[in-house]
Amino acid sequence: MVRDIAFISFLLVGPLLTLILYRKVSATIRAARRTMTHGAEIVSALSQSFVKPAVGGSGATFGPGKLMTLARWGRRRRKR
Repeated sequence: MVRDIAFISFLLVGPLLTLILYRKVSATIRAARRTMTHGAEIVSALSQSFVKPAVGGSGATFGPGKLMTLARWGRRRRKR
C-alpha cells in the first residue's frame, strides 16, 4: 500500500519537477544566448572602429613600401 502511494506520487511529482527544471534551464540558455549576441555586436562595433582604419592605413603604407623595395632591388642588381 505504501509502495503504491509512493509510486503514484512519484508519477505525479516527477513531470512537475521536470517542467520546473526545463523552464529554469531554458531561461538560463536564453540569457546566455542574449549575452553572446550582445557580445558579438560589441566585438563587431569595435572591429569596425579600430581594425578597418588600421587596415586602411596599412594599405596606404604598403604601396610605397613595396615601391621602395623594388627600387632597392633594382639598385643591387646594377651594382653587381
